[in-house]
Amino acid sequence: MPKQSMRIELAADIRANFNAPDRKTAGESLQLTIVKYATSVPKLSAWLEENLSDSFSVFGFPLQH
Repeated sequence: MPKQSMRIELAADIRANFNAPDRKTAGESLQLTIVKYATSVPKLSAWLEENLSDSFSVFGFPLQH
């Protein structure tokens, strides 16, 4: 986890990925998030790239779920 001061911003960035209207947009948003943290927190950026897109399977669920 990055510095305490970055946690609120990071949480908002991750939340924005899941608030996307569809999986394609979420993936595009994730790529922007990965690039954003690539220099300042490279381990986090690598973790996001390796793990977060797997969570986008929720976009395949019916809206009722």
